[in-house]
Amino acid sequence: MGPINQRPMDTTADPKHRTLDRKEARRSRLSPQQLLTGHGCFRKYLHRTHNDISDACPVCSPVDEDAEHVFFNCPRFNEGRVELSLVLGEAATTDNVVETMIRMEVNWLAVATFAKKVISRLREEERSRRPLQPI
Repeated sequence: MGPINQRPMDTTADPKHRTLDRKEARRSRLSPQQLLTGHGCFRKYLHRTHNDISDACPVCSPVDEDAEHVFFNCPRFNEGRVELSLVLGEAATTDNVVETMIRMEVNWLAVATFAKKVISRLREEERSRRPLQPI
């Protein structure tokens, strides 16, 4: 063991403890984790947090626009889902998506890419619905 004033790990130099710069922070907001948690720009979540007037999917009303609906069922994302299934070799379902993702890195990246595209589009739709706030 070293001197008493020497820390075992310099936490400021350790990459696990670094802070995100602005660009990384913006990218991290568009994460596939939002699909897992159901938080983010899904109308069901926004409505529950009083940030949207409705929780219904604008295309499939009266179905709630939640993470599961958007990722697996909403026709707005059919094209992306077809591309995803070509990479995965099967359609992603609630029953197989996790197992399929961990099977191969290419599958993981394909699901993450699809998720980011979905979240990006939902974020754009959310911004277009929301009136500009006065400065």
